Amino acid sequence: MAKSPRLSRLVERALAARTAGQLRVFGESATAGNTRFANNGVTTTGDTQKLSLSVTSLQGQRAATVSGTASSREEVLDLVRQAESLAAIAPVNPEQVPLLGAQRYGRVRGRDPATARIDAGRRVELLRPAVERARDAGLVGAGFVAHEDVELLLANSSGMVAKHRKTRISLSLTSRSVDGTGSSYGAAASHAVERIGVASLADKVARRATLSRAPRRAQAGRRTVVLEPLAVAELLSFLVNSMDRRRAEEGRSYFAAGAGTSRVGERLFASSVTLRSAPADRADPGMPFDWEGSPRTERTWVKDGVLVDLPTTRFWAKKQGVPAVPSPSTLHMSGGSGTAEDLLKEVDDGVLVTRFWYNRTLDRSRIQVTGLTRDGTFEIKNGAITRPINNFRYNDSPVSLLTRVVAMGAPERVATRGGMVMVVPPLVVEEFNFASRSDAV
Repeated sequence: MAKSPRLSRLVERALAARTAGQLRVFGESATAGNTRFANNGVTTTGDTQKLSLSVTSLQGQRAATVSGTASSREEVLDLVRQAESLAAIAPVNPEQVPLLGAQRYGRVRGRDPATARIDAGRRVELLRPAVERARDAGLVGAGFVAHEDVELLLANSSGMVAKHRKTRISLSLTSRSVDGTGSSYGAAASHAVERIGVASLADKVARRATLSRAPRRAQAGRRTVVLEPLAVAELLSFLVNSMDRRRAEEGRSYFAAGAGTSRVGERLFASSVTLRSAPADRADPGMPFDWEGSPRTERTWVKDGVLVDLPTTRFWAKKQGVPAVPSPSTLHMSGGSGTAEDLLKEVDDGVLVTRFWYNRTLDRSRIQVTGLTRDGTFEIKNGAITRPINNFRYNDSPVSLLTRVVAMGAPERVATRGGMVMVVPPLVVEEFNFASRSDAV
């Protein structure tokens, strides 16, 4: 998709149509495609184009947003009229802040030309190694590849203009044994297709699926675990979503210290743990601004186990007299070297977890989470995988996870459902709490 002058014109028209208060307009122009395979054969494929606007009218402390797939002048004007009409009768929001003025943004190279050129034929070629590997191994393979080429434009009536172009490709693979007792899953995501190793991922998924057949019965309890990066990312997403300065200072989160203060400056995790955001990272870029237009820059949240910073909304920053800190679009975690399979060689007695599934919050104040292991859970004895075992329900926390880390592998980009760019390592963690057995495959 070439850069779209049409999107700029639509956003400019919307801003010019303002008749009251302030106006913020978010425009998105995108082409996307996907192909799915199941039972070792391609089943569906499709390509789409989208051009959409989201218009927010702010009138004092009242605001309303209307979104649509506007493409003509009349449709744009209609969106603005609707937003302004609704804002005029919206409830008063005492925490409404004015729109940002002009901002400066760092350069983020988020668009890969080769990924932007992918078509249906290229998608089939990408999936071919996965289909063939599952078939040759006597497994039932399924998978999904999706890509997009996107232009984003955020502008407002106070002079703020933020632009970003990005591509994204994601791949997920599942293989199951014919008898239905074994399963494995793998996923990858990047802004660049050349960074998606389809053949190596398909080989790993097929090997794990074969190995996971006919799992043996194992007891729940606290165990040493080796977590694949996807499992680590699924737990860390709960930690990231809990990081907020206001909730901490109001005493509503794990990061609260009481008396209107947070735990910023405290050592909360193992000294090996560092968490940072780097939207301009060349290998794994993120968004350079948030949805208000606040610039996102490289920022460290946890340094050597010490909590350094928390995201802070513009309203809370103004009230407390501190700088606003946008929520992150990327999360990079410190690591070491090697894969999960390398790490388990140093484990005498433990469990290898491929991923977690159906994860839910149990206690928000302690960031306590529950969920199930899935798609390959294995017993480790004397540095080797000895047998597949049943899945478990776990009750644990990413906080305690990061305090009981004993080893880290090499960080890698993982595909998460929330869309955040997460680059995290496999981990060895002691005393992970498996609450009960699960019969899920």
